[in-house]
Amino acid sequence: MANTILNHRGLFNFSTIDTILTSLKHVFHEHDIQFRMHKKIMIVIIESLENICKYNNSFEDFAKTREEYLPACELSRDGDEIRLTASNPVRLQDIEKIKQSIERVNAPDRQALKALYQEVITDGQFSSNGGAGLGFIEMARTSGNRLEYKFEEVTEQYAIFTIIVTFAC
Repeated sequence: MANTILNHRGLFNFSTIDTILTSLKHVFHEHDIQFRMHKKIMIVIIESLENICKYNNSFEDFAKTREEYLPACELSRDGDEIRLTASNPVRLQDIEKIKQSIERVNAPDRQALKALYQEVITDGQFSSNGGAGLGFIEMARTSGNRLEYKFEEVTEQYAIFTIIVTFAC
């Protein structure tokens, strides 16, 4: 049975992220998570939560309408596996782009993923939100695993996007 290490539901901002990261330092010690794993998890959590914050303006009013639409982040441990699950609303029109980005990251082996990272980082093309598409690449590189994801359509305009990143302890 999974043991919850962190569970947060609500709108995220950079102050919220700072509070979560500070509390994790203590929680990692309590759960006997070694520094090397601690570092990897922190990198992926930061990527995940900053991504939610980056797109906050596109769903904030919608997310406030019902609690189950609020962004959420959970970190749990089940034996030798640690799992980060993060979710937030996304516009239906953005789903295909998100799927393509994740599938692009999930397809390559480690060497191809490294080459993809170098290609994206040197390409210099940034989106209107400031991202160059590095977030999913960094999550996959750091965790060493494929990114799991799902979309649950909740209205005619929005779906809940959930990403799951696993780490082997």
